Amino acid sequence: MSRSDDPRWRRLTIEALTVLAADASDQLAWVGDDEVLTDDIAFDFDFATRAAEGLVAEGDVDPGILPDLQAIDLVLGGMNARDSAVPWADALVTDPGWDSIRSLARQVLRVMSDDEPKPLAELRRLR
Repeated sequence: MSRSDDPRWRRLTIEALTVLAADASDQLAWVGDDEVLTDDIAFDFDFATRAAEGLVAEGDVDPGILPDLQAIDLVLGGMNARDSAVPWADALVTDPGWDSIRSLARQVLRVMSDDEPKPLAELRRLR
């Protein structure tokens, strides 16, 4: 079964991007009391990026999203190298790279989403 035949790959990618694209206040509320680390978010995004690359290769997603995904990966990689053990809630407030990540993730979501992405509150219930 190809990735394009399995809706889980697309959903995984959209959910990871939804987390990255949300406003800081929504991200902070989503994290809540959980000790989510910046490298956890980077790992989830890395897995979602591989899924998206497969979807692009199979012609299911516009290849124009790849430069934005790579740019997000670069910013996350830089953060992760500096702050891998920093709680994500702290990084959201202190690292200006999150503004860039949010903007890029929103651009990719506009291309990938056939319908409105789930709000973070709904994704939290799925965790």
